[in-house]
Amino acid sequence: MRVCLARVLQAAQKSYDMTSSEVLQLSNYLQWFGSFSIIFSAILVLSLRFTKEILIIAIYGANSFLAQSIQTGFIYFKESQYLNVVGNIYVLIETIVLLYLFYVVISNKVFRYLILVFALGFTIFWLIVFSNDPAINSASYRTIRDVVMILCSLVYFFFLLKNLPEDNLFKIPMFWVASGILFFFSCTFMLSLTQDYIREIMKNDFGTFWTFRNLLRAFFCVVICIGIWKARDLSKRAELT
Repeated sequence: MRVCLARVLQAAQKSYDMTSSEVLQLSNYLQWFGSFSIIFSAILVLSLRFTKEILIIAIYGANSFLAQSIQTGFIYFKESQYLNVVGNIYVLIETIVLLYLFYVVISNKVFRYLILVFALGFTIFWLIVFSNDPAINSASYRTIRDVVMILCSLVYFFFLLKNLPEDNLFKIPMFWVASGILFFFSCTFMLSLTQDYIREIMKNDFGTFWTFRNLLRAFFCVVICIGIWKARDLSKRAELT
């Protein structure tokens, strides 16, 4: 009886592990599709009317889609030792691209100067840490990136509210983009800050951590796409006038 019960529990555990793996894989595909949706939506809007902000968002989506594609390729060919290398390079490019986005949409000279200083400082810090161990999944990159993205979003909202536009805020593309950035990086900040601790506690179940993060990013991509389509609405209205 005990043997049968043990076998049942082992079978249930295997089923649970396979289900967890499938959920992680599904979450990867969801965020991958989210990045593709950003690219596709941005290209459609750019075909109607060119705006630098949408072009930068398209580059951001392309960077995400490319990084995820390369990581998927490494997983397929069982070269998982390169996953963190790709992830670390992605974080650098992501940070620079999003900083440039805020540089473009916020015309304050002091803020732009601070962005340039931080971009240079972050790149130097990244190069130092990356050169020591390219394959380490360093939480320091991501924690600093998260904090800066949160601050940039808050600064954008400060200037937006200071110079309230005549249009409804929900019709402004960057309102949605900045909201998505603020939401996503506020959530990932705590995850990045406690990543090493969570890895130690969860051990073999660490995939659950990435599943949750992937789902957050998939939702983030949806919000970004809404912002892009708001830009499409503005383009249509500009054509009518």
